[in-house]
Amino acid sequence: MQFSFFAATSYMGPAPSLTLWPMPPRFCDRGVAGLSIARSIEACRRAEALGFDWVSVSEHHYATLTLTPSTTVMAGALSQVVRQAKIAVLGPIMPLSHPIRVAEELAQLDHLTEGRLIALFLQGTPNEHRAYEAQSVDTRAITRESIELIIKAWTSDECFAWHGPHFDFPNVAIWPRPSQTPRPFVFGSGNNEESAFFAARQRIGMALSFMPLETAKQRIALYRGEAERAGWRPDASHILYRGLGHLAETDAEAEEEMAEAVEAKVASSLSLQADGGYPAAPDAPIAERLPIFSRPVILGGPRRVRDICRAFHEVGVGTLDIGFHWGITSYEQQLRSMTLFAEHVIPEGRNW
Repeated sequence: MQFSFFAATSYMGPAPSLTLWPMPPRFCDRGVAGLSIARSIEACRRAEALGFDWVSVSEHHYATLTLTPSTTVMAGALSQVVRQAKIAVLGPIMPLSHPIRVAEELAQLDHLTEGRLIALFLQGTPNEHRAYEAQSVDTRAITRESIELIIKAWTSDECFAWHGPHFDFPNVAIWPRPSQTPRPFVFGSGNNEESAFFAARQRIGMALSFMPLETAKQRIALYRGEAERAGWRPDASHILYRGLGHLAETDAEAEEEMAEAVEAKVASSLSLQADGGYPAAPDAPIAERLPIFSRPVILGGPRRVRDICRAFHEVGVGTLDIGFHWGITSYEQQLRSMTLFAEHVIPEGRNW
């Protein structure tokens, strides 16, 4: 099994991050934002030194949980600090992006990483689409066509024309070509059944996130079944799971720290929101997902977390991508959590 460190690059200062979207810029202290980004890059450097196989970044907008509106900018910075681990861009939100531009930037990034790039192309959530006022309601179809176009652009030896339902280009010719032959490893989302089927038919990997083990098991079975019907058989390297994690010396300590961290975040959020005169947003995605954040799947002392990770391995997950940024009240606590994971989980997990 492989292990990835999710560089969430969360804003490390107070802000009403749980219930308010979009986040008013006045809550962003420039110095805190710079420190948050610098510490995220340093955490990635430490993750590589601790033995994590990958570091990953993701795209989000107008919110504090992830200060990476451009994954390629962050991954480019990481390419100069993380020298051995793979760098996973998980991933560009395609309905907000020009697919040829994404193909070009990631090809360039593949050279900056010396062939260590991994890519996941995402549909994104409704609030992300509202950030850029994406005009089309058919964001799923746009994402799928983008994936097909980018893969062809990366692998074609000749210029070609593309005439699809959403994109029309008379000439496509990617320079530079990606470093990897024939292309970087690509994942598609498996967070709904139709997307899992699409990934299987395209013979690309499938990425799952923030779902219970039993749901992940069912989705993996659907993906494998569709892949068999498409004439190929994915292995564990084709299945990625992203989740939140927090470790402490004991299960009780981890539970207590998580409860304290969530309580502090909620209290800070509601206080700042009330002071600012902002009503709670009933459709805010963070509010809808609060149960997931208040009880991460990967939580406990080393023994419990090893058992959880092994259970994901046994249902077919080949790479666990874990964010250690939620159950914490300080940067030092985050480093301690990921260090415990590296010391007590990764060595055994490599042998599964």
